[in-house]
Amino acid sequence: SSIHIMPIRFCQCPDARTQDEQMFEMGMFPASFARPKMAFTFALLNDFILDNLECGTSAMNYYSKLRRITSSMFPHLVMVSTNLVLGELALFCPACPQPSMS
Repeated sequence: SSIHIMPIRFCQCPDARTQDEQMFEMGMFPASFARPKMAFTFALLNDFILDNLECGTSAMNYYSKLRRITSSMFPHLVMVSTNLVLGELALFCPACPQPSMS
């Protein structure tokens, strides 16, 4: 478990499922259901629940843990879009509602 940036192309066919349904099928839980831009894998959510129940880890502390274990080695090799809006990739606290995002 760590933080990753990856593009997702949603099916645009006329009979396609909604974006949030497509994300569920990919094993991801969207952070918002209207035009999702961030998601959590079910494995990550299970790991958070385990940390929360066994260790009493808060969502903020778990997010800090994810940031620490995400490798910062060779950042120049990580592809990042240059046309990002501030705050578009991650929320300060995934458990707290973000009016502009969700």
